[in-house]
Amino acid sequence: MTEIVKANRPVDFLRLVPRLVGFRPTESLVLVAFTGTRTHAAMRFDLPGTDDPLELDAVVRHLVGLLCRVERVDGLVPVVYTSARFAAAPVLLVDLVARHAHRAGLLMKDAFCVAGDGWGRLPGGRRHPLAELGPDHPDLLDPADELRIADVAPEARARFAATLAAWRTRSAGPGGSIHGFVLAEPGAAFRRGGSFLERAAEGLDTGPLIEAMLTAHEDGEPCPCLSALAAFAESPDLAEHLLLQIAWGPGFGDRVRRSWLERGEDDPLADAALDGGEIERPSVLRIEAGLNAVRAALAHLEPGARAPLAACAAWLEWALGRGSLASAFVDLALAAGAAPPLALALAVKLRRGELPEWAFREEPGLSLEQQVRRIA
Repeated sequence: MTEIVKANRPVDFLRLVPRLVGFRPTESLVLVAFTGTRTHAAMRFDLPGTDDPLELDAVVRHLVGLLCRVERVDGLVPVVYTSARFAAAPVLLVDLVARHAHRAGLLMKDAFCVAGDGWGRLPGGRRHPLAELGPDHPDLLDPADELRIADVAPEARARFAATLAAWRTRSAGPGGSIHGFVLAEPGAAFRRGGSFLERAAEGLDTGPLIEAMLTAHEDGEPCPCLSALAAFAESPDLAEHLLLQIAWGPGFGDRVRRSWLERGEDDPLADAALDGGEIERPSVLRIEAGLNAVRAALAHLEPGARAPLAACAAWLEWALGRGSLASAFVDLALAAGAAPPLALALAVKLRRGELPEWAFREEPGLSLEQQVRRIA
């Protein structure tokens, strides 16, 4: 969401907007936030699905209110992306953005529409050829790739299911060791106690196993750590611990494990992190690695068993500020079976257009250590 850019010409500015949102928008309203003459943030929303003036006014008021939460914002430029003709650009939508921006004390510096047959200023601007905007930047995200689940042979899915069942039912899971994490010593017939998932829910230190899930894996037979990922996702408590360690690292993961799982205590910082509250930004690289692992595990599950992992993918995308991709994974979770609580909670947030608090901040803020000391 954040990248400081400067552009002197409208065409240069429009070339940069997809970089601000991470991908080429379609059927979207993008509000680009300015601080003085610089822009460092942009928020993308689906084009409102109503032509009713009162409903449209309420929607735009809410969207401008969300933009006002961006740190130090004092101006904006709305950009409409539509497959319709430029002559049919939603002028009323842009006019309402201008009205609510003025009421909020924001300067609307310009307005544009990138339509199916050209681009131009709104209202009343001349249409220019789309070719002037040039090709997509090579680093742009392809939303279709993010949502694509690979095809896996039935035999591979069956082996994955067997390992998943071992995590659910056996104390040592599939046994042996995984990336150095010892599940059972060689020659041990069994380990006393409940299933591995039950032991994990009681506070077993699974931090190294979660870290293993984030490592790059070669194509072929899936590592048992990926079936452990699917197993953890099935338990709401373990799923939340898993997501917080993926996002903020093993130190924070161990803190959450000790408070939530081992001692059964509340942890205000962990609650804030899970809910998108006041906490430093999570690690983008770790979340991207987590999403890669989740997609690999999803591919090895039958469609009807994907709901828990899809909900985890939705939270990870939401933590990155990618509301549209988060919504797509929520839809996948809701369609796959019994809706996990995490998916239902995210669905409510996404319907309201809510993103994590850190998505609106230019600076990361206090370190985790400083926040822990402040709460303590």
